[in-house]
Amino acid sequence: MKKSILFILFFLLISCSVFGQITVSGRVIDENGALPGATVQIKGTTKGTVADIDGSFEIEVKSEKDTLVFSYIFIKSKYFITKEIKVSQLKLSSKNIIILKEDKNLKILKHLHLHRLLKVNYWSGLFYNPYGISANLSWKSQGWIYRMAEAGFSTNFNQNTDFYGKYGRRILRQFITYKFQQTTFIESESKNEITTHLLENNHDLRYFDLTYGVGYQIFAQEKIENISTKNIGLSAGISKYIPYFALCSVKSFYWQDYWAWEADITKGFKRKIHTSISYRQTTQDFKEINLTLGYMF
Repeated sequence: MKKSILFILFFLLISCSVFGQITVSGRVIDENGALPGATVQIKGTTKGTVADIDGSFEIEVKSEKDTLVFSYIFIKSKYFITKEIKVSQLKLSSKNIIILKEDKNLKILKHLHLHRLLKVNYWSGLFYNPYGISANLSWKSQGWIYRMAEAGFSTNFNQNTDFYGKYGRRILRQFITYKFQQTTFIESESKNEITTHLLENNHDLRYFDLTYGVGYQIFAQEKIENISTKNIGLSAGISKYIPYFALCSVKSFYWQDYWAWEADITKGFKRKIHTSISYRQTTQDFKEINLTLGYMF
């Protein structure tokens, strides 16, 4: 592939020595913005870290003689790019811009690279759920075929629980995702359960990502008389990462019985901490605002 891809590592570096170690932090970006998932590793060791949702990273080195290896996989072109930088070459406590082109460092992906990530979130709702916790484990493989999977659980420690999961795979330049969610809540002495199946396609457009899909939903109510209704629906949404700000997304769902809208803003910080604010509303007189604080392991 002859086309050069500009790869910029923009560092806002802060270095401090604690017990003989130096802490290096910064951001990994390219010409289009942040590169979440970029790896930073100390050469010759197994010690490393992964850039968070806005490209931020932090790693401790023993001395300025160490070398940092920055790596990133471009999913669309299936190419792997690396850059080695000595800590002594970095101007600590100042801005550094490093440009890397896909030339000699270019490598075609031939093997499967698996990344696993655990997220634990504490959230608080303003209307229905005053507090709660969620945990989800995700797997991502990158190679000629890009796959991802995620499973999680959420509860408000009272009457509401959620089981959810998704599996995605790139097929013919399209990224298809299957999502599953089962929500259980108790209301007016009745047990209610909503099971949702959603099949979505994602397009990476020039200025934003476009998502659309079809869904199937079952509502079951256990009371004196059991009630069960089924819905077929459509979904559509857009998402955009705004450099130096956050990941923003808006989505709409149309079901046979109702409409639903949701919006989300997620911001990543140093040390893999992230926060988000989300809003959801339906035509069934339901609305909720959630504030979330989470950590990625």
